[in-house]
Amino acid sequence: MNAAPAERYAPRAATRWLTVPGTVLLLILFVAAWSAAIRILAIGPLTLPSPSGVLAAVADKPGVYLRNGWNSLVEAVLGLGAGVVVGISVAGLVVRRRTARAVSAVYASALMAVPVVALIPLANAVFGFGMLPRVVVVAMAVGPLMFTFALNGFSAADPGTVELFRSIAASPVRVVWALHLPAAMPHLMSGLRVAAPTSFTVALLAQYFGGSLENLGTYIKSASVQLRVDNLWGAALTAFVFCAVLFWLAIALDRMLVRRH
Repeated sequence: MNAAPAERYAPRAATRWLTVPGTVLLLILFVAAWSAAIRILAIGPLTLPSPSGVLAAVADKPGVYLRNGWNSLVEAVLGLGAGVVVGISVAGLVVRRRTARAVSAVYASALMAVPVVALIPLANAVFGFGMLPRVVVVAMAVGPLMFTFALNGFSAADPGTVELFRSIAASPVRVVWALHLPAAMPHLMSGLRVAAPTSFTVALLAQYFGGSLENLGTYIKSASVQLRVDNLWGAALTAFVFCAVLFWLAIALDRMLVRRH
């Protein structure tokens, strides 16, 4: 009985490379290849700055990058939280209704197929140009994703046990909480590992096409227009760090919940 969960949660070899030491090693190899390519191909700084030039740009004004990155992170986390709650809640409501489950799955797939850049002007037109439209866009990108993972997870509950709970007149909330949610936990954590860095990327896109002045998306747009290539790559480096932090936090939460499970 305990073998299946153990196999389900056993770390894969590829996952080990996504831990902090593995990521740092891959980053070092990437920087070495980057520096070598610049020297061998004689690439100019206006095309591709050196890693030291990018680090110098960040070190020259670290407060700007941290402040812009933090503001982007806040919007990403708010949208991520809203999308996770809505996606899981809707999946929990429709999992026991075959027709509703099929229809909602189609709508979720259709929404995931819509380009994010098409949602941004619509959100700006409806909610204005404050923080709210960007949070809504992130939630709209994350929600269907989490719904799909949650629905697959809820459907993995043992049918015999579900029927047993129904035979003793257990409430739908009790069935979802006691059976469907534990069965869905691996799927939910997999979805969160995908949704967490995705939320930050979507937030940057939303900011690029209509954000405030102090966030990474707008800063990237300004740097690209002014041809400040070193600042542009510094912002990209900052975005990578924040995305990596979100991903590692999702992995840490996954491991914590697995131990409790």
